[in-house]
Amino acid sequence: MAGVLVATLLPASAFAVDPPTPAPPEATAVATPIATAKKAATTPAKGEKAPPAPPLPEPAVRLWMVAPSPRGPWTMRLDNEGEKPIRIPADVRLLRFEIEPEAYIAPSEEVDPKAKKMWAPAKKAATSVLCKLPAPLRPDGFPEPSSLLLRPGESYVESFDPRLFCFGKDAAAKLAGGAVVHVRFGWEAAKKPAWSSAKKPDGGPFVVEGTAFPPEVTPLREIAAPTMVLHFDRLSAPATLAAPTAPNAGAVPPTPPGWIDPDAKTKAPGAPDVEVAKPPPVAPPPVVDENAPRLELTTTPFVDASSTSRAAVTLTATNVGQRPMLVAIHQRMVAFRIDGPDGVLRCSAMPPTHGVPRELYRALKPGASSSMTMLLGEGCTRDALRRPGLYRVQATLETNESGAELGLAAYTGTARAREPSLVRVLSGPDPFYAVAPRAIPTPKPAPPPEGEEDSE
Repeated sequence: MAGVLVATLLPASAFAVDPPTPAPPEATAVATPIATAKKAATTPAKGEKAPPAPPLPEPAVRLWMVAPSPRGPWTMRLDNEGEKPIRIPADVRLLRFEIEPEAYIAPSEEVDPKAKKMWAPAKKAATSVLCKLPAPLRPDGFPEPSSLLLRPGESYVESFDPRLFCFGKDAAAKLAGGAVVHVRFGWEAAKKPAWSSAKKPDGGPFVVEGTAFPPEVTPLREIAAPTMVLHFDRLSAPATLAAPTAPNAGAVPPTPPGWIDPDAKTKAPGAPDVEVAKPPPVAPPPVVDENAPRLELTTTPFVDASSTSRAAVTLTATNVGQRPMLVAIHQRMVAFRIDGPDGVLRCSAMPPTHGVPRELYRALKPGASSSMTMLLGEGCTRDALRRPGLYRVQATLETNESGAELGLAAYTGTARAREPSLVRVLSGPDPFYAVAPRAIPTPKPAPPPEGEEDSE
């Protein structure tokens, strides 16, 4: 039986399918190189990585900074010089400045040669300072309300006070003529830990990015403006920059020909003597008693307030005269002029009440002073500082209580602070910007005057 089964199964191989007929040799010779080339271009060889995609170009954007004076205002301008629209945060709070102290001042021929030692290169001991906003005032992410799309040939322009960033006595002192300023706009590159070796794509936030998908330009986290050197102004110029005194200053100028003295007697030919009427005598200036008591008002130069309700200013009234005085000083006698993001607000002092008790009158000897700290919300309306930002507060003290109803002869007068207080509010009920930003056509340089065109 076993032999029969084997004999039966063996003939079954006769029913197998014949193998396919091979292609003609000439067809195989033409198709094989093309297929091999396509496969080599799309599929990397075993053990090799695919070639990286070519990097995208950077957006053609330019940042300008115009600083006509160390104290401001300064102007930021951001231009889209490319051929594609871009998206930017139109928010000046993303600026930061690295200020190097005065490095050198070039000598001038107008300066006294004896004073040229003052113009020698400064020592390198002074260090640079970084000016940027504190965390509560600076956006940590992309500020969506300030998002702005710039078409090709459009710009964003905004003016600001540099002391909003260089805040405080030491930082503001760096804003002087001759200082070198490096300006950057945006966010610093994210710092990765030393143990991290993975190269993950940067997720932003970006200060400049394109609007197309897939992206056509490389997004940027920050951009830099050209380095600038601050100019001197009247408030920060050195004493050697004063105008030289003329050698004949104070000399009597010569009498021009044909000039007639109106006070001299004139006589026409053949006419009797006639006196020309003289102008009425001018009253002499009043006598100023430099020893009389008088008040001088000073205020806190810099105030950093976490919120609008915590903004407080310290006022100090000093008797700078040479005689003692009796005076009544109260918070209701203080007036403020507040210049802020929403304009100028004036808060007047109250009129005299003639009802001040005797114990509120105090005696101030020469050189003595009296200080008081008051919230700006007490001397002004509570809506005076609703928006975060920088405010210039000018205080005036009106001592208007004479004490005559008590038989006193108290000092009365007005003292205005020479320098305003700079109050920086970090947070408030209103946003930093009152209106949405807008783009403008990129300003073009003014044409040269006639006759100064290039001769080429």
